Amino acid sequence: MKKQQVTLSFGANLPSRAGQPIDTIRAAIGDLASRAGEILAVSAFYRTKAVTLDGDESVPDFVNACILLETNLDPEALLGVCKEQEAAYGRVASARWSARPLDIDIIGFGDRVLPSLDVWRALAGSDDPAAFIEEPMVPHPRAHVRDFVLVPLRDVAPDWVHPVLKQSVRQLCSEINSGARGGVIKKISAGA
Repeated sequence: MKKQQVTLSFGANLPSRAGQPIDTIRAAIGDLASRAGEILAVSAFYRTKAVTLDGDESVPDFVNACILLETNLDPEALLGVCKEQEAAYGRVASARWSARPLDIDIIGFGDRVLPSLDVWRALAGSDDPAAFIEEPMVPHPRAHVRDFVLVPLRDVAPDWVHPVLKQSVRQLCSEINSGARGGVIKKISAGA
């Protein structure tokens, strides 16, 4: 496969073998670079409110960041590498949106829409906020409504255009009602 620019989102709110969540994300980004391609940009790190299905306020805040990566992996292989990285840092199967030592999501894969536009629209429009499929789905079906994804994504790919919504990350960020969708609390560090 020819090289493609992709965007990935990282989140963590539990310690891992690498240390605290910010240390985990920094280490995971470094590990991912050795397995998936060349990192072109790393966002700042942000502390964000945890979003839970049941509104549990006791879940620790997350640290979130995004990267711009150039890879020659296909979406399936990249998803596999991301899942292996999550497991290597201690993520185990648990309830959706629970606390975790590492979460890596593929946000965009160039201008591709996978697995199909119809499936993407059905999942993105689902009333079940935890609905998902096991195969790669790009762009991420809920990234466009999550400021904890869009704010760091704006740091690395402000002009990336969502292939379904036809809006840039910058435009999507300007439409977010901060605090209503998992609010970004503050920038805590420059990128790795």
